[in-house]
Amino acid sequence: MRRAVLTILAALLVLGGAATPAGAESGSLDHPSGDAPAKIDLTRLSVENGNRWFTMRVDVRNLRQKGKFNFHYWGGTASPPARSVLIIVHRVDGETRARFLSCGREDCAPDPCARMRVAWRSADDFIRVSAPQRCFPRPRNDPDAPAPAMGRFFAWSRLGDGASDTAGGLLALQRG
Repeated sequence: MRRAVLTILAALLVLGGAATPAGAESGSLDHPSGDAPAKIDLTRLSVENGNRWFTMRVDVRNLRQKGKFNFHYWGGTASPPARSVLIIVHRVDGETRARFLSCGREDCAPDPCARMRVAWRSADDFIRVSAPQRCFPRPRNDPDAPAPAMGRFFAWSRLGDGASDTAGGLLALQRG
């Protein structure tokens, strides 16, 4: 998984010019349809970066019961980020499962986020994750630090056969 995360981060560094700065707390990126298998074809990333919660949603062209969907949130402008969140969502036997990971520059580790919410809506072709800002990993030397004032968000999907898609680049949003 470390290699997959680092590969995605490297790809996004190349796409750095696609980052969309915004002064508001919410925004979205549209992505052309048809560049991946329909059940993982991301067509839009929408984000709300509130003071207490963050919510990320991807619209999928023809969402079904398969595929892994990855939601990444990091603060600041450093690349790779010193701290970030990775939420991996998939379905197992008809049940939605999500893993919340806290990531450093080189690795990710499972981390509890008790109030994280996940919705997989095949009939409406979207997946949404929400979590409290307090789940964002803090520096070891300042565990009471606030969540980042500026968040950078992106999403990608993949199938077991290696097919994948991204949501079109980075979305940068102020918290609040």
